[in-house]
Amino acid sequence: MNQNQIKWLAAGLMLADHIGLVLNLEILRIIGRLSFPLFVWVFAQNWRRDHDKNKLSKQLLLFGILSEIP
Repeated sequence: MNQNQIKWLAAGLMLADHIGLVLNLEILRIIGRLSFPLFVWVFAQNWRRDHDKNKLSKQLLLFGILSEIP
């Protein structure tokens, strides 16, 4: 799988986690928790590959701040 496919898989698993929260289904919550390690793995691969760590850090910080708004 390439990184884009892994990100889509992680997003789908995260959606399952949120659906499990709303419907109170523990199995979906457990499955959904697999999204975090996948997102971290993709981030680590980008961190290792990217030469401009400052730019990547700023993007992560900006995304973190923007994701708190909703």
